[in-house]
Amino acid sequence: MFESLLSALLVVFSWPNLSFLLAGAAFGFFVGVIPGLGGAVALALLIPLSFNLDVYPAVILLIAAMGGVEFGGAISAILFNAPGGPTNLATALDGYPATKAGRAGEAIGAAAMACVFGALFGVGVVIAIMPVMRATVLAFGPPELFWLAIFGLTLLAAVAGRSLLLGLLVASFGFLLSFIGLNPVTGGYRFTFGNTILWDGLPLVAMVLGIFAVAELMHVAVHRATIAEQDVTSGTRGVGRGIVFCLRRWALCVRSSIIGVLIGAIPGIGGSVSVFVAYAHAKKTSKSPETFGTGNLEGVVAPESNNDAKDGGSLIPLFGLGIPGSVSTAVLLGGLTIHGLNVGPRFLSDHLDIAYLIVIGLALSNIIVAGLGLSIVGLLTRLTKVPIGGLAPVLITLCLFGAYSLRFEIYDLMLTAVFGLIGYLMINADLPRVPLILALILAPIAEKNLHISMQISQWDPSILIMRPISALLVIFIAWILLVPPVWKYVRKRRAAARRQIVDGA
Repeated sequence: MFESLLSALLVVFSWPNLSFLLAGAAFGFFVGVIPGLGGAVALALLIPLSFNLDVYPAVILLIAAMGGVEFGGAISAILFNAPGGPTNLATALDGYPATKAGRAGEAIGAAAMACVFGALFGVGVVIAIMPVMRATVLAFGPPELFWLAIFGLTLLAAVAGRSLLLGLLVASFGFLLSFIGLNPVTGGYRFTFGNTILWDGLPLVAMVLGIFAVAELMHVAVHRATIAEQDVTSGTRGVGRGIVFCLRRWALCVRSSIIGVLIGAIPGIGGSVSVFVAYAHAKKTSKSPETFGTGNLEGVVAPESNNDAKDGGSLIPLFGLGIPGSVSTAVLLGGLTIHGLNVGPRFLSDHLDIAYLIVIGLALSNIIVAGLGLSIVGLLTRLTKVPIGGLAPVLITLCLFGAYSLRFEIYDLMLTAVFGLIGYLMINADLPRVPLILALILAPIAEKNLHISMQISQWDPSILIMRPISALLVIFIAWILLVPPVWKYVRKRRAAARRQIVDGA
């Protein structure tokens, strides 16, 4: 095993393989900056270019692009509230408020350090558990996946917005929207009203760009002259503070990375769930949870370390079972298959050198893009002081391009505009927007796995609570829903009792 690891290192640092690593990382970074595209698009664009390459340079090119996308998406999320992909949504919750406060450099520095930390952590875990990968992945069946989806949504609803009830109501609206289109259980169509465009449901990318990016740009254009409300923190000083902030929160990085690896290793869940669980964990464990949503950099460090660690986690089912753990690894699987690599249970025994090449390339690409992003941070932060009248049309055009580029449908442009207006109204009403999007992501996962669980048990619902991991998740969900209201009621009663004592005295 050590010989294979050393061989992979020598391959990566040999020429011209090193040039493919640099090119793939840079390409992934710049694709990630464009709102709505994400890692799957970057890999899909590169696969045709890799046809004429040998196996080693082709694998290095693809995995470097996959590793470079996430930090690129964090840049656009922090600066413009336009996440590069769904996995960067949580980063925008505090990254963008930090930018509005003139601390864009700090946020980017913290995100860069967190990305490197998470990537190295994820890769280290993958290398360490290669011998027991199959057992790790197979521990989660349909009942566990159902409750994990419900747990992620409940956790986010509890920490988003000013009340649990509002978060759950917004999430319920997202659940209703997710039912539009094909029913995965019966094969029929729901709420399409005879319109064939709705057969595939509502496209997630268009809705994300509308509710977050377009809505925020509309809000900024109406209420401010520039994105940053205060002077932008100067160059390297702001970046240095962000890096130091991340290093001082190393324990949060470790916990968030563990969450990323664990959830990333579960096929079908994806990074969108993982980053919000990490964000909610950071808020729950913070000494100042009330500052989340206002520019607390813990809300940047947690999701970004989680985001890059989950890429390592998504390789666990890929290597162990030949099952991609995310959309990006699904496209990567296609690229590996094209080059004659049979990814499955025998992959580690037949192609151990390629497996090490993938994990090393993933780690190095994150280091490269972190350096690339920090080298141009001065230019990037100054964009936030450009008058919004000139910047907003450009950014909205980029958002519309990102929505249109996936399916080339005018309908997606219209949907982006409609949900941009909905998002703008939600901002003015002070309603949380994140539970709506997360519900759209989690509802199909919950519905599908609930139906599979019922089929396995011949419609005996006890299967949902009799398995150990399922029971543990149910306990966590009950704790989130019941303990905060009960504790709030107890505190009110105690406060009322103290007032009575004071009045009586």
